[in-house]
Formats: sequence, C-alpha cells, structure tokens
Amino acid sequence: MQQVRVTDLKDLGFLDNLPNLRAAYLAGPGDLDLAALRAVPVETLELKLRSVDLTPLAGHAELRSLTLISKDSVDLAPLRAIPHLWALDVSAASVADIDVIAELPRLRYLEARQDQWYELWQRDDLPPFSAVGVHPGPPRRDWPGRACWKTVQGRPPQRHTGRYTTG
Repeated sequence: MQQVRVTDLKDLGFLDNLPNLRAAYLAGPGDLDLAALRAVPVETLELKLRSVDLTPLAGHAELRSLTLISKDSVDLAPLRAIPHLWALDVSAASVADIDVIAELPRLRYLEARQDQWYELWQRDDLPPFSAVGVHPGPPRRDWPGRACWKTVQGRPPQRHTGRYTTG
C-alpha cells in the first residue's frame, strides 16, 4: 500500500509516480486542483488547505475516508457523488452546507464540531451512523505530532515508518 504525506503543496503532478496510492495527507498554503486524484485509487484522504474545491472528487470510485481542514468555507455537495464514502471529518473545516451530510446514505463515521452537530442532530433523515465524534471546538491537528519518523528509500519513492509515543 502506498501512502504519502506532502506539505507546502502547490500541485499534484507527483501523483503520476504513485499509481497505487491508497492514503494521502496533503497540505498547502492555498487552493489545490484535486483533479489528479481521480486517476489514483486513494481510499483515505486528508486535505489541509486554505480553500478546498471538492468538485474534482465527485464520482471517485475508491475514496472511503475524507478529512477536511480548511479556513475557507467548503461546499460538501460533490460528496453526494462519491459512492463509497464511509467516514467524514469536518471538525476542523468551515462548512457551507452541513445539511449535505444527511444526503450521504453510506456514511457511518462522522467527526464534527459541537456547533456543526447542533445543526444536524435534530434531523430525522441522518444516515445510520456507527460513530459520531463531537468536538467542543476545532481540534488541533498538527503533524508529525510526537512521532519519531524515519525515511526509508526504495520503491515506492519514499516510505515513512515510525513509532508513536505518548507523553
């Protein structure tokens, strides 16, 4: 399984070299054209961008889990066309249309802020969630977060291995 974590990202041209990418953690200072992600079988995607346009992800056949971290408001409407989206984390994103979550019938896991959840919880048409995580405020999401990482060269171009330590 190929995984990649890229920060200070300006474009996704490097994806041509990762045809089997399954997990991507992408961060950058601005907007990013996500169209290149449609050509890779990414299942887990974390986007930490100033603004996010999810339109290029509509219809992505493999995407299962999506985490959004964004200062600008994100339109969730394109998520309706992602057939296997199972997990969604919007707790660190500004969301324009939180009601779209009620239109994602396969969604089983949701992370949201308390104010976002208050907008949703009174609805009687929510998906049958297996778990909902409610944060009192935007969670702090830093990387590498107390991990001791070592880079190993080889195929795929870079593989990161590490150990998570507490305390």
